[in-house]
Amino acid sequence: MGWLLLIAGGFVVAALLLVLSVSVHPALAAALPIPIVAGLVIVARPFLGVLAMVLFTQMDAVLDKLTLGLPSMKLLAAGTLVGLALKLARGQRPIDAGLDIPAVRVTVLFLLWLGVSSLFSHNLGATAASLSRLVPLLLMFYFIVMLADDVRKIKLLTVAMLVSTLISGAVTVLDTHTGQPLFSTHDAALMSEWGGHSRSAGATNYDPTTAAAMLLTGVAQAAIVAILSHHALRYLAVGTVLAGIAGIVFSLARSASLGLGLVAVWLLYRFRQPKLIAAAIVLAPFVLAAFFQLAPEQYVARILTLIGIGGEDFTLNRRMTYNVIGADLILQYPIFGIGLGNFPDFYMDFDYRWLDGRTLTPRVLHNMPLSMIVETGLIGGALFIALIMTSIWPAVQLVRRGGCGEISLYAEASLTAIAILLLLSLTLPLQYNKLVWGLLGLTLAISRIDQRQRPPP
Repeated sequence: MGWLLLIAGGFVVAALLLVLSVSVHPALAAALPIPIVAGLVIVARPFLGVLAMVLFTQMDAVLDKLTLGLPSMKLLAAGTLVGLALKLARGQRPIDAGLDIPAVRVTVLFLLWLGVSSLFSHNLGATAASLSRLVPLLLMFYFIVMLADDVRKIKLLTVAMLVSTLISGAVTVLDTHTGQPLFSTHDAALMSEWGGHSRSAGATNYDPTTAAAMLLTGVAQAAIVAILSHHALRYLAVGTVLAGIAGIVFSLARSASLGLGLVAVWLLYRFRQPKLIAAAIVLAPFVLAAFFQLAPEQYVARILTLIGIGGEDFTLNRRMTYNVIGADLILQYPIFGIGLGNFPDFYMDFDYRWLDGRTLTPRVLHNMPLSMIVETGLIGGALFIALIMTSIWPAVQLVRRGGCGEISLYAEASLTAIAILLLLSLTLPLQYNKLVWGLLGLTLAISRIDQRQRPPP
């Protein structure tokens, strides 16, 4: 009966959409059955919706092109939610919706607090817009935790993340060579430039700096897979590392370039051997010299600005100003915060006009944890940090004691990736980034599988 109602409802919705499309846009009517069928498939197999969301974490611009600008991620989340609800309803324990998982309980509390703090928002329109971005990402996190329930699915999600990085890195290189974006359509991706050179965001609609941070995250994840894997996945991982590094270089991203150095140092420490470390110390100057010799001229020029060569760098002053304003706002609005998405309005306040590095246009706070504390208050910020910690800590314990089979490989790869992304979040507003919530969900799902596979003591 449930399937009959679902199919009947699908046909009713399809008929209504078809009538509207024919009357408004006949060309759209011809293509409409494709997303309708895709939606029904996702409702029937909700894990496919999760897989699609993860695959397009770094290819949202490609997805927008394929779906003609529709809110595709929100539609994927809606279809997956319906499918998961049906799956839970026909299970042996219909009420079990993952509330036994500490991170899920914290997520529920965080959502409830977002509703409470929104009542005290200074700009309800900005808060509503921010909630419409954040809630689908929290759902994505929840879907991964609930639906990625075996090693095969974890492997598929890991492959999807690697493919997403590989393609976005390749698109960044192609964009630079052609001089125009292949997929990106968002203003943040199109308007960024440095020294007269346009900067590519690859296959994403994020700004190039954020896109490069996502590439670095994929490189870190792929590097662990390439070293520890013993099957064909290693070749995909190696290709992802190469494409990701090339994408970072051609995006002219300094923070991601520094992050590459941190990843290299961590890998040397993690897989340390006296001979390997000695060889790295000897070869490092030659490798760096060859790297900068082969790198684009504008990339070298931008990296040199970090040490004051080629022009003054105002980035550090500007980002310190964000934090100063944020700290002042916490003192003024400690309990409920200023309201989700309200920082740009307060940033332009007359009282902050003389702060060093402040721009004349509204800006978001480039510090994810501090931003959540400022906008949702100390309670909201504490819940946000608790959500992250309860998602990561079980996987940390898994890696320390050794997981069952290849699950330990995926745990270490996802932990390395989320660690580098959280480090970058101290200088970037990543709370609305799909990759953050995808990795948090993947990391928690991996630890849950290990707990089920581990024999009782």
